[in-house]
Amino acid sequence: MIHTFADIRFTLAKEYPSIDPDTLNSVVNRRYKQCLRADGYEWSRLTVTDAAIQIVGQYIAGTVTLTNGDTAVLGDGTNAWVSTQDQYSFRAVGRDEFYTFSYETSNTAALDRPYEGISGTGLSYFLWKRIYALPADCTAITAMRCLQVNRPMEFISRRDLDFDQTSRLRVGYPRTWSPYDDTSDGCPQVEINPIPFTSMGLTFDYKTALNELTQPTDPLPGWFPWDALLVGCEEELTVKSTMVTNRMTGIWAARQQQVNETKFQNALNAAISEDCNYQPPQQIAMDTRLTAHRLDRMYYQGSSARNLLRDNEQPG
Repeated sequence: MIHTFADIRFTLAKEYPSIDPDTLNSVVNRRYKQCLRADGYEWSRLTVTDAAIQIVGQYIAGTVTLTNGDTAVLGDGTNAWVSTQDQYSFRAVGRDEFYTFSYETSNTAALDRPYEGISGTGLSYFLWKRIYALPADCTAITAMRCLQVNRPMEFISRRDLDFDQTSRLRVGYPRTWSPYDDTSDGCPQVEINPIPFTSMGLTFDYKTALNELTQPTDPLPGWFPWDALLVGCEEELTVKSTMVTNRMTGIWAARQQQVNETKFQNALNAAISEDCNYQPPQQIAMDTRLTAHRLDRMYYQGSSARNLLRDNEQPG
């Protein structure tokens, strides 16, 4: 059985010794991606379930001095800010707008733009982490849950969140998640809302993707339809290595190409059927916006969790 990129290249190079190595690599990766896409089919083993995010609660310690039109934030000496709070969101209590907080020392920091409020000392404030990085291989979140109340969270677009919660004033158990920009190194990110009042865990399911084969030791997953990959590569390489010298040869090459392409599709369809049998039956889920009242009755009716959810979801 083929296990690595080097294995399939070795197998094909023996059969087609005249093919340029770069061409061989290109053909393998093209068919590899075609198998992964499989005409829109989503391989079950490319879904990761119950991944976790540990979100942190809002930070409130001491007071600050702020000056209108200035970006400096000066703590009163009891704040104990740490470098991990760099790029948190910052709000002075009583103000609607929020800022991005740049850590400098345990008692000094800077805002991303000049402070818009009235200058003052001894001002109450709070910091919170709004954006969380996801695994580098995450291509799309399919579900997210708040463990504290055992409730599915609702997807909301970033545009709708900005319209509905422009100032991000609500504090409570997280109810929604929104896609956010990737980090500088390409990791996807997500915004959690409302602001959590304490640290807690979220779990999520997501779709992942396999990277292009580049190194000889790059593995093919055990479930991957390597036989379909091999047949697909052979179909392309046969065409490339066949010299059409006359009409009859051309007709033979076209027929052989059609036969090999059919073999490729059959092998791929067989792998898809096997993957479908691997999955348990699933009930089609309605959008959470349409089923929110049912979820309320199921999880919270007559329970203290519902009261907690209401009591703790309030303006910050």
